[in-house]
Amino acid sequence: MKNTIPIALLQAEAKNGVVTVDVLKPYLLHELKIEPEKIAVVTGNQRELDDIDLFVQSCPIEYIITIEALKEGWDCPFAYVFCSVKQVSSSTAAEQLLGRVLRMPYARRFVIEDLNRAYAHLATTSFAKAATELKDKLIAMGFEELDIAEYVRQYEPDDNQNDFFDGGGNAQPVRSKELEVVLEVATMPDFNKLDKSERSQLTATTTDNDTVIVKVRGEVSDNLKKVIIKSAGKPAKKKSIQQDLRIHNARIEILRSPAERGEIFGSLPQLCALVQGELELIEPEILLDVNEWDLLDHLAKLPKFTVRESSSLWDIRLLRGIRL
Repeated sequence: MKNTIPIALLQAEAKNGVVTVDVLKPYLLHELKIEPEKIAVVTGNQRELDDIDLFVQSCPIEYIITIEALKEGWDCPFAYVFCSVKQVSSSTAAEQLLGRVLRMPYARRFVIEDLNRAYAHLATTSFAKAATELKDKLIAMGFEELDIAEYVRQYEPDDNQNDFFDGGGNAQPVRSKELEVVLEVATMPDFNKLDKSERSQLTATTTDNDTVIVKVRGEVSDNLKKVIIKSAGKPAKKKSIQQDLRIHNARIEILRSPAERGEIFGSLPQLCALVQGELELIEPEILLDVNEWDLLDHLAKLPKFTVRESSSLWDIRLLRGIRL
């Protein structure tokens, strides 16, 4: 029988790094209180999965620590969460690593949408740019632009999350107005052709190798799109950026709330209850009369809140005018 327990893949740094296997495993054991039998280490010297069948229902493994074994040629069919503290910059390496958790071969659909997704947590600055290049590969595999816009979410860390091991913070989905797209263009965009609002959305910097990196936050207008595409350079690059901007705007549309879309409630559901075998709308008399329910019997409990009663005495005198 197949094992269906989700597995977290943890990629540690090499021996000359900071967060090595010898640092990561003790943290799981002593800080997170994870049982030793649920952890396996797969490195050049430690091959703790060689005699373990992950497909067995009784397999206890839930966490796998590795350094390089996550690349092509190594498979973990139930890995839905990927965590890495290692610098990853190339699109090929990003594809190989994310591919370990993208497939989710035995996943079932849950009512809670967050359980229907794979997650990647990375302590690196260069990975995000490399990961964006995966869209071309996903489209080549048969994914539609709208699929990519819907299935790939951008998250931002909580302010209380200070480091890789901080369990106090929680990553929060980026709101539609804050969604950002990062693009690589040939020349600096012409800011003079943008209005004040569009200029506030756009930031552009030049790297050491004279590459221009453009970041756009929020929905990209037609005019802003034209300015960015014009600075892209070669036709093939312009076509790629056009695609990036379409996917970006599609993501924003998906993330918008019903109120942001201008949707209006046509009707609201009404609460009903069975009264003497018949379904009746909940009205005050249903609760008060039929069921003898009294609001005073169910006082609200407000911790650390006390009511201080005070009164003031007012002496109001009405003087009747006297006519002479």
